[in-house]
Amino acid sequence: MNWLANITGGYTSSAKVVDGALVLSLPDAVSPVVWRMELEDVKAAALGIEPKGEHFVLTMKEGKSEIKEIAPFDNKDKAVKALMAASNALENSQGAVRSNDNNVSSGKAKGNFLGQLMSAIVGLVILVVLLFALSRMGPDIRTTETIANGGPSAQSSSAAPAGSPGTPQSADDFLRGR
Repeated sequence: MNWLANITGGYTSSAKVVDGALVLSLPDAVSPVVWRMELEDVKAAALGIEPKGEHFVLTMKEGKSEIKEIAPFDNKDKAVKALMAASNALENSQGAVRSNDNNVSSGKAKGNFLGQLMSAIVGLVILVVLLFALSRMGPDIRTTETIANGGPSAQSSSAAPAGSPGTPQSADDFLRGR
């Protein structure tokens, strides 16, 4: 029996769930095969072993449809190992099966979307507040028109100083004008 393992490479059946599909690799079958089944297309299915002549066939029955043969094995132990590999892959495939619905249907996905939306809104509000605060902290830039008119303080005083803006005057005249 050891020489048979050397000839076949000692490969045994394995199974994985990849991108929402069950992938069976059955190199120790009578006719080695790699078999793939899309899990999102299948509502209910049963994998089993059926004796057929001198072989044991790994089969799948989907709903009430006919039985599909996956691969024949020369002994029952190899067929059972392939069946258990498929069972383990399906049991350990949490989150690996894609949703049948193209819409965002799970509560977790909706929560992630709402969380991202709220984060974006809060971030935008913070950005606007920061830009407003930074614009108020900058230097007070007065226009040339305000400077030419004597600025806001000159316009708000009740008694205008003598002379026109820009003409020199003494300190006494300036203080009397107040």
